[in-house]
Amino acid sequence: DITAQPSLLTTPEPCPRRPSLADLMVKWYKEDEKGQMDLLENNVTVLTNNSRFFMSGNLSRGDASLVILNVTISDHGIYFCEVTLPDRTVVTGDGTKLRIRRALGNI
Repeated sequence: DITAQPSLLTTPEPCPRRPSLADLMVKWYKEDEKGQMDLLENNVTVLTNNSRFFMSGNLSRGDASLVILNVTISDHGIYFCEVTLPDRTVVTGDGTKLRIRRALGNI
């Protein structure tokens, strides 16, 4: 589980990786009580008018980390990294659960 205050979140889920990078398709999606929502495909945001989601890291080293800017309560859910290999085999990570808690005010 990852707990984040609304700001910046980088998920530590290792994205499954295999052969030649040029032939891989990397996708991030989120599942919550509303269903599945695609976020990124090959570092292109699938959501219209939303540039809060992007991939960082070095894909050649197997790092396709997801970064979420300005995290909000609605970002809660389970995030998955999916890699499609050249032979069209799909490999999916185990998922990273994101729970959001409101920041405590000044006491």
